[in-house]
Amino acid sequence: MSYPAIADHGLIGDLQTAALVTTDGTVDWYCCPRFDSPSVFAALLDDAKGGRFSITAVGDGTVTKQMYQPDTAILITRYLSEDGVAEVLDFMPVEEPRRASGHRRLVRAIRGVRRPGSSHASTTPASRTGPRSAAPRPASRPTPSPSTSRRAGTSRPTGTTCGPG
Repeated sequence: MSYPAIADHGLIGDLQTAALVTTDGTVDWYCCPRFDSPSVFAALLDDAKGGRFSITAVGDGTVTKQMYQPDTAILITRYLSEDGVAEVLDFMPVEEPRRASGHRRLVRAIRGVRRPGSSHASTTPASRTGPRSAAPRPASRPTPSPSTSRRAGTSRPTGTTCGPG
């Protein structure tokens, strides 16, 4: 497996941690709940055991573009094909910027823009032995299970939360 260049990533964060999202819509680096915490997704470093959160378009001939929504830290990965246009929006909300907290959220939302096609979502947390100090747990709306396909435009925001409780 070839690893994407660091320039082929967008950065999202919440002032206490960050995630890297490849231009094809894969979160391949995310440590939680802080920058110095164990990684939840680390395919950037180890493709086999690092783990990732992937949302990809299904079909041939899809081109992706990545940009930030103007004046925000919301990363948009746009999937363009002859069949239509879909987007994945990635962000990490900041609840109280002046106070440290152990509660982190990585939010991913799929939306159809024009005749959206199908998408595929897969979550594979990092594989490691021993105790983990910050295990991912489902957000208020569960993350699609591995090998789940959805029509773009019909998804609600999903995500992973970390922290106590």
